[in-house]
Amino acid sequence: ITEAGDGAQGGSKEAILTPYLDVLTEFRQAVRIAAMKGDTKAVLKIADQLRDDILPVLGVRMEDKGSGADVVTVWKLDDPETMRKERAQKEAARAEKEKQKEEMARLAAEREARAAIPPGQMFLSMTDLYSAFDELGIPTMDKAGEPLSKGVLKKLGKEYAKQKEVHEKYLEKQAK
Repeated sequence: ITEAGDGAQGGSKEAILTPYLDVLTEFRQAVRIAAMKGDTKAVLKIADQLRDDILPVLGVRMEDKGSGADVVTVWKLDDPETMRKERAQKEAARAEKEKQKEEMARLAAEREARAAIPPGQMFLSMTDLYSAFDELGIPTMDKAGEPLSKGVLKKLGKEYAKQKEVHEKYLEKQAK
C-alpha cells in the first residue's frame, strides 16, 4: 500500500483489505461462539479450517512449526492457484489412501469369510465342476461323472489341507 492509501495495483485500501477482514471477522465470530459453548475441539477445527480452506483462497499459506503448546505458526503469501493445485493433490492422495484402506478391509473380510467355511464343505457347492465327493468332501469325479486324475486329486487334497488349517485358526480366533 502506498502512502496515498492506494494499493500497489491501484486498488483502494478498503478493496484490498476487505476479503482479509471478512475472513478475520467470520473467524472471530465462529471462535467466540465455540468458546462460549466451551467446545475446544470446535475452536481447533475452526483454526484448521482457516489455515487449510479459507486463507489459501486468498493466497495466504499458514504452516504450523512444532507441536502442542510449542507450536509456532508462520505465514507467507503464495499464488492461490498453486495452493489450489497442491490441495487437490493432497485430497487425491488422501482419497487414494482411503480407497486402499477400504480395499484391504474388503480383502480381509473375504479371507475371514473363506476361513469360516469348514474344509469338508468347501467343494460341495461346486456342482458345476464336480459330481461326486469322498467322505471328507473332496471331489472324486468331474461334472461328466469321470474320475478325476491323480494330479487333480492331489491338488484338491492340498487345497483341503490348507482350508483345514485356515479354518482351525479361524475357530481358535472365534473362541477367544
